[in-house]
Amino acid sequence: IVSSNALERKRPRRLPNSTRMNLLNYDCELERTAYNIAQSCPDNSNPSFDYTGSNNYTGELLYEGYYASFVLRAYWSWYSTWEANKNETPLEDLKPTNKNAPMIPFLQTMVGNMTKLGCAFNLNCINSTTAPLCPLLSIWRAARQTWHSNLHEWHTMLRMS
Repeated sequence: IVSSNALERKRPRRLPNSTRMNLLNYDCELERTAYNIAQSCPDNSNPSFDYTGSNNYTGELLYEGYYASFVLRAYWSWYSTWEANKNETPLEDLKPTNKNAPMIPFLQTMVGNMTKLGCAFNLNCINSTTAPLCPLLSIWRAARQTWHSNLHEWHTMLRMS
């Protein structure tokens, strides 16, 4: 999914690896849930505290067929919620609370005990300039634990995706 041009030019053996990464199963039920939510053209993520996460991203599809760069922009937008809030909420003993709600898109993206994933696009959301906007919804399901013990480096998420 996230094979942007820079990654496509590298051989797989050069990419960073992770020994603590779960094998992800693509889940059609989660995809169906993502599809149903994407039909409403959401433009933001809703914090979830039940360990079944949902991240939403709406952006312009710059070139038809270039979905990899769109998905990468979505993941970076979720990742950047930590950058914007890291001084207010340190990554220690995190439990899902309203205090860390602004960085939940990051936490949901980086959780290391993710086991299932389902995604959906909706290419029918149009803004005022008629550029195609695509809500991407990524839903994951993970075991109930604190997030801190399950966060791994950014490259792990790139490999999982």
